[in-house]
Amino acid sequence: MEVSPTFIQCHPVHTIRGRMRLRLETPQVLNGLAETVEDVLRDHPAVQGVRLNPVARSLVVAYDADIIEADDLIHFVRGWSVEQ
Repeated sequence: MEVSPTFIQCHPVHTIRGRMRLRLETPQVLNGLAETVEDVLRDHPAVQGVRLNPVARSLVVAYDADIIEADDLIHFVRGWSVEQ
């Protein structure tokens, strides 16, 4: 039996050009994968800074808005499987 991947579930709480705060709903991200998620985001060429607060289930991402739109970055986060 094949197991379906678990993708990051999140929604924007606050977005301004170049900065967004996401609320994370995926427990695996909050339970031990925070560093991995931060590393994956930091490797994205448009991302300038990442701060994850597991207690608040909050992810703040600073990004170059000339390279990527907020919606595309949210799609990138949601498209990443916690099993990767």
